[in-house]
Formats: sequence, C-alpha cells, structure tokens
Amino acid sequence: MTVYARGRWYHYQKIIGGIKYRRALNVQKGQESRLKARIEQVEDEIYASHYNVPAERRRPIKLSEFTPVYYERKASKKSLDRDRQRLPVIQTTIGDRFLSAYGPAHFQRLESALLEKKLSPATVNRYFQLLRGLFSLAVEEGFIAANPLRSFRFYVEDRQTRALSSTELREILAKLRAIQAAPAGEVQAILYDVVLVGAATGMRLSEVINLRWSWLHEGLASIPLSSTKHKRRVVSQDKKVKIVVLPPAALAVIDKHRTKSMGEFVFPMRRRDPRVISKAIIALRTKLGVPDFHYHQLRHTFSTALSAQSDLATASAALGHMDIKTTMRYSHPGLERQRELVTKTSTKLLGKVSK
Repeated sequence: MTVYARGRWYHYQKIIGGIKYRRALNVQKGQESRLKARIEQVEDEIYASHYNVPAERRRPIKLSEFTPVYYERKASKKSLDRDRQRLPVIQTTIGDRFLSAYGPAHFQRLESALLEKKLSPATVNRYFQLLRGLFSLAVEEGFIAANPLRSFRFYVEDRQTRALSSTELREILAKLRAIQAAPAGEVQAILYDVVLVGAATGMRLSEVINLRWSWLHEGLASIPLSSTKHKRRVVSQDKKVKIVVLPPAALAVIDKHRTKSMGEFVFPMRRRDPRVISKAIIALRTKLGVPDFHYHQLRHTFSTALSAQSDLATASAALGHMDIKTTMRYSHPGLERQRELVTKTSTKLLGKVSK
C-alpha cells in the first residue's frame, strides 16, 4: 500500500497478486484528516474489483455527522460563515437524519418553512444550493449513491439590478450626510462616507469596509484578490491585486479619516461585516426616499455610467486591474485615461461634494 501526492492531490496504490491498482483519493494537501476514511473506501473498491465481488457499502452517516466534513472542504470559501448560519436552520427544519433518508417531502417542508419566513425566492435558492452542494460532497465521499437534489428546480431569479438616476443618488447622499451629522450609533457615523466611496469608485461593499491605509498610494487602492468578491487560488507566489482609481470625491472622504482612524482600516467598525452596512441601509430606505436602494446598486450605477462614456475594455480596466506589477513597474498606457474617466464619471453622478 502506498499513498503519494501528485501536485496538491493524494493518490493511492495497492498491489494484489502482482496486479498494481492506482486510484485518486480526491483528497488534497491540507485535508489529511480525511485520508484514513478515503483510503478505507478506495481499498474496499479495489478488493471488490480484484475479486469481482460487491464493494462493501460505507456506514450510514447523519447530517450532523457530515456537517464538519462539509465545513472542512469549504474552509477556503467566503460563503462559509453564511453556510454556518444556514445549515442549523436546515437541520432544525428537516431533522437530523441519515443522508440517504432525505427525500422530496423533506425538501418541500424546508421550502415552505423558508417562504413562511418571508425569505425571497433568491434566498431560498441559496439554501438549496448549499444543501445540494453538501449532498454532492457526500456522493463524492461515498456516503450516498446519488444526490437527491440533483434535479431540483430552483426559482427563476430576476438578476437585473436597476441603476440609480443621478438625482436619486444625490438625494440619497444628501440625506445620509444629514444622518451622519447626528448619527445614532457608529454605523450611521460612517454610512455616508462608505456609500460615497462606493458611488464614486464602483467598489464592492466588502472592498470599501476592508480598505486599509497600506493599500493606498498616489490616488490608487491596491486591493488583494482575497479581499474582493471571491477568494482565488494563485499559482505563482506573486501577490495578486486589483487596482482601483480613487477620484477626488473618494479621496476627500478617505483623507477625512486619517486623523480619526487609529488602526489599519480606513473606516472604523467594531464588526467588519458587509451585512452591518446593508442592514443599516435597509432600515433607512424610507427616509432615503428610494425603497429599492441597496449598496450593490452603487457599483451597477457607476459601471453603467462609466461604460456609456468609454469602450468596455477601458471601463473594465478602470473598475479594477488584476496585477499591481503591471501598473507599478511600467507606464500603463491606459492609467491616465482611467483617472480621467473615473473622475469625470464620479463628478457627473455626485456633483460637487464638499469635504
């Protein structure tokens, strides 16, 4: 018996009667806790194949027992925290059963319970995507033969985001500025600033609230890819980042925090979670006068306005480069054009913003 690695993946080799069998374990470096169980499973399969007998089935496993395995496999995903919130809700609703025991009746119960909580169809889809992913992993691990949610029909989602008009955006900012002047808590004390930076740059909410002083240089923000929407594997050892141009409106807000900030982050927050800002915006929608306003509309609005003034390639680059070395080591031919476009777009959307 031999266990060896090819790249980051483990493989297994066993010789029976002079015949050499090789199998992929589907376990990668960093997941060694799963090796023993996978070796036992693969060994059973090899013996069954060699002696032409049915393979021994894995013992049944309950949802609560398999959940830690799921968490381990999803450890590098930014959705892990959300999954940790949703899986207990799922288990409470459909019960802690053996994975092979779940069927349509349980899934209908879950769907009905989620809709009764007034969750949107898109959010219901997220719950079932999580559960389908969990069952797929259980199939891969050999605990169940097939995914019971493989043919599940998800709700059709309206993915179109409405761009704000310049009038709406300025009204929102004016009202947030008034709220920030007499804030009810630490979130309202920075809400106007966080929204303005998002509106002026098209940055995602997670990028804005996690903005660090060390990332700022010469009117640019160099944001590591792990701090953007998705975590990504990088083959090379070079640190990959995206570059965001900071127009005067954004720089004015950021500079205001230089004397206030005592830490590494530009915006002070005790709980640095995008949901904190999102919930604050939802609570203020009526006062802001835009009932459907949410933070990601700022990026959509900025992107729409930017694309209308430029070719798509330049607009895409202005919304974020992927490698800081291209910009810092060489004279990037499009950088000045990007500065011009971002400044022009933010000024057009926001008007003159006083410091």
